[in-house]
Amino acid sequence: MSVMDRKALEGLGGIVAGNQASGAGTTDGELRAIFDKFETSGDGTLDAAELKVAMRVAVGVDLAVAECEELVAVADTNGTGTVELFEFIAICRQQI
Repeated sequence: MSVMDRKALEGLGGIVAGNQASGAGTTDGELRAIFDKFETSGDGTLDAAELKVAMRVAVGVDLAVAECEELVAVADTNGTGTVELFEFIAICRQQI
């Protein structure tokens, strides 16, 4: 991860942390249900627009699409350009 990516993540992580009640208190099953509800393209991943809505429900933060694009770029560990379930859970738990 580049220094720029790490700084972007730290900044976005602060936004998420400052606005969420506690992503750690949400079960994996609840996060999976949120993921499944907003994964509308049928490919098993969230793009930035889908992530925006899912983050609002999962952690109570309303990010801009551009911020979600940055989150996708940082959290996307396998280079798909989207967020898979395990990456979404990591974002919500701030483990990225």
